[in-house]
Order: sequence, then structure tokens, then C-alpha cells
Amino acid sequence: MTAPARRPARLGAAAGATAGLLLLARPRQVLDAAVGTAGAAVDLLQAASMLPFLGPGRYGRAARISAAVALGSAVAGRVLAGSQRR
Repeated sequence: MTAPARRPARLGAAAGATAGLLLLARPRQVLDAAVGTAGAAVDLLQAASMLPFLGPGRYGRAARISAAVALGSAVAGRVLAGSQRR
């Protein structure tokens, strides 16, 4: 890919990283309990969708990384959503 073709992907990644950092810095201002629970459910589905690819095949490493990140995000989202109910 050329540099101009990579720009949308980099902007999307930067937006996601910024949102994640904001969520970590100020979870109560950003996260509603229902949204956090729904997000955790979506992350669990995404992690489960990687199960068929976890083997040593061509996409195994990427699938393991994706599943681990999604699972970590699901746990963090659920913990933060639970803290909102108090």
C-alpha cells in the first residue's frame, strides 16, 4: 500500500486508541453501564469468532492476538460497567 492509501487506516487506529485512552482516564464520564455491558458482549463474540483460526495456520498468530485483545477488552468493559452501578 502507498502512504495515502494507509492514511484512513492510521486515522481509524488513532481514533480507537484515543477513545481507549479516554475510557481508561475517565471511565465514569465516558461509559454508561448498559453501553459497557453491551460492548463487553460484542467483544466476547469477537473473541469467540477467532476460535476456528487459533491453530498454527496462516492466520493463527493474528487470531490469537485479536482474541486476546478482545477478551481483555471484554473483561475491562465488564469491570468498568460494574463499577458504574455502585
